[in-house]
Amino acid sequence: MSTKEQYAATIEERKAKEKAQFLEALRLKFGNTTEACKAVGIARQTPYSWRGEDGAFAAEWDAIIEGLKDFAESKLLLNISRGKEASIFFFLKCRAKDRGYVERSEITGKDGGPIETAVPMFQIVFESPKEKS
Repeated sequence: MSTKEQYAATIEERKAKEKAQFLEALRLKFGNTTEACKAVGIARQTPYSWRGEDGAFAAEWDAIIEGLKDFAESKLLLNISRGKEASIFFFLKCRAKDRGYVERSEITGKDGGPIETAVPMFQIVFESPKEKS
């Protein structure tokens, strides 16, 4: 193997190692990309470049984020079971909008149609000033 080939192999080995370290750090830092990059010692843009060129890496990143969502959702449900009002309200605002738990209301016209508005029209007539005789 030539020196150039050895160098390229070394770069690929280092990249594979950094990818694995980043994904582990991403788990430990609860999905915070900046903190995971700091932990590994890579630029923040680096994992985004890897994501664009490596579908398996992107899929693993996505799986980590989905796992974190599941974790957070399980904690939310735990808080709801313990009667934590803020968690109950949050859940209802997200999952019970059809029952009226919304932050905003949509106002419609008769039978759900558009609101009809009428703007009064005025006619302004300008008259020439009367000439003095």
